[in-house]
Amino acid sequence: MDFWFVFKKITAIGLTPISITLELVIIGLLLVGFSRGTTRKKPHPRWLWFKGISGDLGGIMIWTAAAFLYFCSIEAVAYGLNGLLEKKYPVLETVTSEPEYIVVLPGGHRYSNEHADRNSKIQRKTFVRLMKGIEYWRQHPDSTLVFSGLPSEVRPMRDISKEMGVPTEKIFTETEARDTKDHPRYLKGLLAGKSFLLVTSGNHMPRAVGLFKGQGLAPTPAPTDLHYSTNSTVTLRQLIPQGRYLLITDEAFHEHLGIGWAALRQQIQERNEARVAFRKTEAEIKQPVTSNSSILDL
Repeated sequence: MDFWFVFKKITAIGLTPISITLELVIIGLLLVGFSRGTTRKKPHPRWLWFKGISGDLGGIMIWTAAAFLYFCSIEAVAYGLNGLLEKKYPVLETVTSEPEYIVVLPGGHRYSNEHADRNSKIQRKTFVRLMKGIEYWRQHPDSTLVFSGLPSEVRPMRDISKEMGVPTEKIFTETEARDTKDHPRYLKGLLAGKSFLLVTSGNHMPRAVGLFKGQGLAPTPAPTDLHYSTNSTVTLRQLIPQGRYLLITDEAFHEHLGIGWAALRQQIQERNEARVAFRKTEAEIKQPVTSNSSILDL
C-alpha cells in the first residue's frame, strides 16, 4: 500500500474542524488536570513553573476550541472559505465547442445495506454531480459520459445514468482510482488530446483542474453544487451556528489541505510552473554581468 496515500488520509482525519476541536479540548483538560495533581517528591523549580501556568494554558485551549468550533459552524465562515475555492471557476453557462467526453467525478459512497436503492448508495454531492453530468450529456448526446472512482461509486452512477436514458455505449467507467489525483492518471490514455468537460463540486474544482492539468490534460471546468453566496452583507442569521455549516466548512478544510498537499507533492501544474518560473528568475539574477561596456561612460 502507498505510504503517502495512507499518511495523507490519516493526517486529513486529524485536521478536520471536529478533530481539531477535540484535540484542543483533550490537551486542555490534560493540562488542567496536571495543574491540580500532586507529587510525593519535591519537584524541580521548572516543573513547578510549568505546573503553575498549565491550568491557565489548559483553560485557554478549551476556550479556543469552543471559539474555533463556533466560527466553523456559522454561515459567514463556511461560505467564505468555500467562496475562495468556488469563485476561481464560474458556472459554465454555455459550451462553446462540442465535447467528446463528459467526466463526472464522484464525491463518495455510503455504506448502506445491500437492499438499499441505487440513490441511497452514493453521497448527496455525488448525486448532484451526476445529475449535472447527465444534463450536459442531454445537451451533447454524441459525447460519452466518463465515471472514474471506486466500484462502489461508479456502479450506482452508471446504473442511474442508464435508467435516465443514457445508452450503455455512451458510458465509460474506470474503477481503479482511489482519490482525486488518481482520476487523471487513469484517464490520461482516454482523454489526452481530447476535448472534455470536467464536472465536480465547485469547491473541489480547483484541485481537480490542477491535477488534470498536471497530467497534461486540458479540461473545461463545469462546476456544480455551489455553496457560497454573492450577498456580502452579514446578517444576524449568518452568525448562528448550525451543523450544516460545519459540514460545509469541513469540506472547505479538506479541499484547502488537499491543494496544499498536491502542491507539496508537485502534482498541480500551476504551482509547478510558478516554481520553475521563480527558479529561472532567481538563476538570471545570480548570473554575473559579462558586458564589456563600462558602467560609466566618461
